Amino acid sequence: MSRMADLRFRVGFAIAFAVAFATSDSMCISDEVAFVPALERFARHNQVDSFDVGRLLITELGCTHCHLSDAEMLAPKAAPSLSGVGLRLNASWVRDYVARPHDVHPGTTMPDMLGELNAQQRENIANDIAAFLATQRQDFPEIKASGTTPVVFEFWKRGRIPEGQSLYHTVGCIACHEPDANFRVSGSPRSSIDEIIDQLDDDELEDLGLADAARPYPSVPHSNLAAKYTLQGLTFFLLEPDRYHPGSRMPNLKLTPEEAADLASYLIDSHKDREKGDAESRNNSVSADVASGRQAMQQFRCLACHRVGGLRLEHAASELPRLDQLRHDEPAGCLHVGNAEGVSYSLDDFQCDAIVSAIASTDTNLDMTRADHLQHRLMQLNCFACHVRDELGGIGRGRKDFFHSVGDIDLGDEGRLPPPLTGAGRKIKPGWLTKVLTGNKADIRPHMRIRMPRFHSDLVSDLTQWLVEVDGPRELPLTVADDSKPAKREVIEAGRELMDIGCIQCHSFDGFAMPGVVGVDLVGIADRVNRDWFMAFLRDPASLKQRTRMPNFFAAGKTQNSELLGGNPDRQIAAMWAYLQDVPKHSLPQKLQESRSQSYELVPDDRPILLRTFMDTAGTHAIAVGNPQGIHYAFDAEQVRLSTAWRGKFLDAQGTWFVRFAPPAVPLGSQLIDFPIGNVFAAMDDGVEIGHDVFAVSAQQPRFDGYRLDADGIPTFLYRVGEISVEDRTVAAKDDASLQRTWRLSVPKHTSRRIAFSPLAGVNVEDIGDDRFVNEAGLQAKIHGLSAVDATITSGPIPAADDHQRVHFLIQVTSPMTLRVDYSW
Repeated sequence: MSRMADLRFRVGFAIAFAVAFATSDSMCISDEVAFVPALERFARHNQVDSFDVGRLLITELGCTHCHLSDAEMLAPKAAPSLSGVGLRLNASWVRDYVARPHDVHPGTTMPDMLGELNAQQRENIANDIAAFLATQRQDFPEIKASGTTPVVFEFWKRGRIPEGQSLYHTVGCIACHEPDANFRVSGSPRSSIDEIIDQLDDDELEDLGLADAARPYPSVPHSNLAAKYTLQGLTFFLLEPDRYHPGSRMPNLKLTPEEAADLASYLIDSHKDREKGDAESRNNSVSADVASGRQAMQQFRCLACHRVGGLRLEHAASELPRLDQLRHDEPAGCLHVGNAEGVSYSLDDFQCDAIVSAIASTDTNLDMTRADHLQHRLMQLNCFACHVRDELGGIGRGRKDFFHSVGDIDLGDEGRLPPPLTGAGRKIKPGWLTKVLTGNKADIRPHMRIRMPRFHSDLVSDLTQWLVEVDGPRELPLTVADDSKPAKREVIEAGRELMDIGCIQCHSFDGFAMPGVVGVDLVGIADRVNRDWFMAFLRDPASLKQRTRMPNFFAAGKTQNSELLGGNPDRQIAAMWAYLQDVPKHSLPQKLQESRSQSYELVPDDRPILLRTFMDTAGTHAIAVGNPQGIHYAFDAEQVRLSTAWRGKFLDAQGTWFVRFAPPAVPLGSQLIDFPIGNVFAAMDDGVEIGHDVFAVSAQQPRFDGYRLDADGIPTFLYRVGEISVEDRTVAAKDDASLQRTWRLSVPKHTSRRIAFSPLAGVNVEDIGDDRFVNEAGLQAKIHGLSAVDATITSGPIPAADDHQRVHFLIQVTSPMTLRVDYSW
């Protein structure tokens, strides 16, 4: 058969096959079809070719696990590992999922393998398989603590729901998944494009080519996580997704153990409304025949995709038709509900048509270009959820407001959203690109809350090569001085001087920066960026990066400094590159040196000074308060507690203002005292014994609501404990060298709430009379308005270190009331 005749045959077959599917009454069409992000976002709106869509579906549905193909692009997505699944997943969920996968997890790409069975047979087989998988138990890996990452005992039980909710909406989860409608988010600076889109109707958007940018797109659906996972199982999955699902499109977001526990607690809590009762109290066992379940794994070809306990499929995949042979079959098989094998996917006409088209042209997959391979892999990994490449993808308009820069500094979209991938292979050196994709210490944007995830090397091993081949080095649009040989000292000095024309206003150098600068550090840029791209970018930034805030210092081919290197822009740019190739060995830019030489000790003369910084005891949300009386303190806004106090000098702000990666700020004074861990308040309910009464601590954590300053500059910290509003004010008293701390409590009108008040804690707490208590560190608390007779010294109920004691007062708040404690040491 001639090539043209063969082509006509294939096209005709594809059309006939598609028509047959479209008219078949038994074709699987569902409102909850198998969900593949790139298909839903781009293919249904004709932004990608139908052949590309079909190839993507073939890999994401795992077709070539059974129907072999020589096309490298059609390698199937690896299925989750079932080794150790008995400790990760609830057996009752596994049973239900095996029996009815598309009902239990709408959008799943797993096929229904039991289609040929009646309802009772389905239930029996699913019970057996779930019972067998429940026996697959494997200890979770030991998570070792490091100097920067402490690991609390049984950390997965200590997750904090509010912190998990915040993580879910900031680090990148909602780039793919649905945001919580109840999560409060403040607006972010809008780009000019977003402003235009807000003012146009659908027809105008279409005419201007902005319809794709304006269109919302569906989210990757969660299964019922409260029913599916044990709390420990979800926590460890979030820590290392590829350990348990080698082909998972869920990337590793570089969570700490504490963050993974917080996120798992939030996700399970947010799905509990789908379940009756707590997920941890679910019946995690099923009564069935384990041996029959093991046999069913073979019989129903579960092992074609999954690996468990060393089992292998006894009937090789080669016994089934190869993928390219399927185009000669009748319209039946896995896409057809009533097929003899009983295997069916939840697909609609559009998806079936795309698969049929791809199968009909399957031999052309052997000659795909690198650009085809590249786009295919980017769609597989859903890189387009965050990144734009050639006008395709990026964070959607409805999700942008969730992403902020650290400290909410206005750096535009460049400071809060992931960078574009357009031309990335031309810009980024292969070695660095590999580090970025595999998460190998390549985070250079500490000002962004959203995180560049880490992918398993097997999934991204080819991406670096493909990006370089597709984007490739291009002919440099200007002639530059040759700096391939060691640059002369005067050239490097000229490059250093040119840094002062604007670079230091946005970038740091080896960790040193001007006040307020949070941009990318230029140290190591020669290891990250190709020289030719750097030259072209400085000559015309907007030509390589649309809507960049990088100014053009060489507009119209002219320089701002006509004296250096003869005023030649090309030579000046080359000199800047020569300087940046080894910044640590060269002197810092002059203006930066001058800034560093100044003294930045903060001295509160006539009113308090507030400095938001990092501190060892107060963490990354520290608010340090310096008082003219010479008694200072730090408040931890994340844990909502007074953390440290000291006397003498206050703080040096140089590290906070100039050194992005500086160590935590250290008080300059002396006589430091650390306050007990935990907030002094906890909302109470019935259940736990304290003295002669029985109460229980509310699970709600204190919620920080900011602070206000009075006319004297003294801050009052605002937070909530359950429904109780707290105004927390601390004043330095010079006469007796103490801190006078006052709390004003209030509740909604016509309500009454019980609260536990614990103003002091320690390994050992003693009552020393006159309504005073002292701990082993020498911190004394003088109680005003409450009698020590009413106090109980015991452990709990407010979380503290093991074996610590706390002074407890139980208070009924019915109307605004004030408490006061004087602290001295």
